[in-house]
Amino acid sequence: MSNGLPQAVLLDMDGTCIDSEPLWIAAEVALAKKHGEVFDPKDGVQFVGTSILDTAEYFKKWLQLPQSAQDIADEIVANVVAALGSAALQLRPGLPQLLVECQRLNLPVALVTSSYQVFADAFIAKLEQEPFAQELKRPIFSAVVTGDEKLPNKPDPAPYQAAATRLGMNPQECLAVEDSPTGLRSALNAGCQVVGIECMNPIPSWPGITELSSLADLDEKLLRKLASA
Repeated sequence: MSNGLPQAVLLDMDGTCIDSEPLWIAAEVALAKKHGEVFDPKDGVQFVGTSILDTAEYFKKWLQLPQSAQDIADEIVANVVAALGSAALQLRPGLPQLLVECQRLNLPVALVTSSYQVFADAFIAKLEQEPFAQELKRPIFSAVVTGDEKLPNKPDPAPYQAAATRLGMNPQECLAVEDSPTGLRSALNAGCQVVGIECMNPIPSWPGITELSSLADLDEKLLRKLASA
């Protein structure tokens, strides 16, 4: 961090960039209803930050479904992508400001998500249509790591290590932003400087995590302070 800044910002997507967790929970409720069961939306919190395949495995076992877990995962993802396409984009507070600030400071931004590529692509396409994004360079994200790549999923450090490698950096040079304990553990394990912003789960009081109330807090002054720490 020789210029007094992190060399890149690595952002989780669901719950960090976009308030999409309600879309995932709605898809889980719909899946259970389709097979004659009731899924309590409150129970959807247990899947926040986990891999989609793990969620699918849960529903396969609970609903005693004959399909493969991968087929169930694909169905859930398809429903969420469709819901995203028909709804207004619910960005997390401060995302526009942070993306503008990063481009002003020439900081590359990577997206590091457990969601599948098709959902990440749908999110990015809608993000690029937002009024603030019209002034940003394309692509907005210099690297994208998704949950359907042949990588171990969070909390393994592999997703954040891959993002840093694709940017030509070491994870220790990067600032990662997460909302879930699973994602926070992944970023910590990778050696990143880590910021936690609460969405559906409280941010754990683990060493190495700086908790903020909003992405808007990550202005140049705080980026430099975090880099110097």
